[in-house]
Amino acid sequence: MFGIATPVIKLLLSFSHPLALATFLYLGAGAGILVFSLLKSSRNMPGGISFSLKGSSRWLTGTILTGGIVAPVIQFTALSVTPAATAALLLNFEIIATAGFAWGIFHERVNRNLLFALILVLAGSLLLSWDIGSVWGFSLGSIGIICSCLFWGLDNNLMGKIRIDDPSIIVLIKGLAGGCILFLVMLVIRIPLPGQEIILATMLTGFFTFGFGLIFLIKSLRLLGAARTGAYFATAPFIGAVSSLILFWESPGLQILLSIPLFAAGVMSLVSEGTGGSGCFLHGPVGRIFNHRPISKFRILLLQISGNVS
Repeated sequence: MFGIATPVIKLLLSFSHPLALATFLYLGAGAGILVFSLLKSSRNMPGGISFSLKGSSRWLTGTILTGGIVAPVIQFTALSVTPAATAALLLNFEIIATAGFAWGIFHERVNRNLLFALILVLAGSLLLSWDIGSVWGFSLGSIGIICSCLFWGLDNNLMGKIRIDDPSIIVLIKGLAGGCILFLVMLVIRIPLPGQEIILATMLTGFFTFGFGLIFLIKSLRLLGAARTGAYFATAPFIGAVSSLILFWESPGLQILLSIPLFAAGVMSLVSEGTGGSGCFLHGPVGRIFNHRPISKFRILLLQISGNVS
């Protein structure tokens, strides 16, 4: 879902201002999840709207500001002047940001294998951002994408700290709050509204990518930790890059061709590190449920998504 978002958003930017696009993407995500939750409640299905913000209000406020307002506006503004395939691959930098915040601020363990993989991803990001014709040596669009990834990385860590059982509630609040704040900013600075068809297309894109995509991301953050989730999440930029090359008929330049092996090697190292051995010891709520027995992360993730583990 996140993979195909980049080329679709790039296409929508041809008809909409970046701020307007961010506004309706997040309103679409929040409104879509709200309707989905209300339908579940009306049919007496588990997963209706019921939650408590006790102990999580500061983390939720942080994720609204970083991931619901700042990051998307920076990213979409940079994407408007950056080739879609390049932007998609640069989103791998979010792995570095996520793991960096997880290790430096939230004290998650980062071993040598993970560190080596992050260095490969960093090298690929720097290579892809290099612009010999720029005064600073890097293109402004690439710098913007990388800056947005820093906020996405912080956002990922903050979401993992929110203690709300149903992750769809987080997406609902984040989408509606971020979208409404951005809409007010649009009105204040007089950003024109896009056409009705573009608004509808943008909101549907937000619902399927930032809506359901974020639900699965939050599930992963809770089960695997922020650093590991960033590793598996790294496949999305490759999907986005391939989709962009096909959709926009872009030819991969030398920088893309040289950076792909670096990104791929980093991701392969991360995935092998996360799935090696017979299983893993989990800590926190999920670990206590299973009494610290070594269980496959993918198995627990499937159980959590299916609702068999709360």
